[in-house]
Amino acid sequence: MTSRARRTGGPAQKSSPAQALYLYAISQLPKKVVPAIGIEGIDGADGIEPIRCGQCVCWVSRVSKADFADELSANMENLEWLATASLRHQRAVAAI
Repeated sequence: MTSRARRTGGPAQKSSPAQALYLYAISQLPKKVVPAIGIEGIDGADGIEPIRCGQCVCWVSRVSKADFADELSANMENLEWLATASLRHQRAVAAI
């Protein structure tokens, strides 16, 4: 992470080579950033986190690189996978 992009509310967490960042939304920086605890992420796991980027907040989760980067084209053709991921994305954005 650059010095301008840092996780709010704690030390920066680095992704492993087996992970990728999934971006849900970008919002204006509120007076107080509250982590999205208890919100199911795109992969079904809890762990949406805010990353401060200047006067904005990027809401992300760390996901499997294989499922969300390497295999994205194939997964986009799998209607069951796509429907589940789309529903989780929408619920996360609504909660954010």
